[in-house]
Amino acid sequence: MKLTKLSSALLVFTAVSVLSLPVSNAYAAADPAKIAERKARKSQAVGEKTGKAIAKAYELYSANQADQALAI
Repeated sequence: MKLTKLSSALLVFTAVSVLSLPVSNAYAAADPAKIAERKARKSQAVGEKTGKAIAKAYELYSANQADQALAI
């Protein structure tokens, strides 16, 4: 009984490992040209200081102080 459970577990483990092996290799081989293109792209994220200014302007705008929000 124990030998059957052990061999069944080993068989399942082996089957899962063999089936997942080709999938992991497919994702591991990335195209170097695509990687270079991603690294060369400019980020559109704003910095911390700019983000704080945007938040402050949004708060003023929400409080119906549009002129002050635009000034920031």
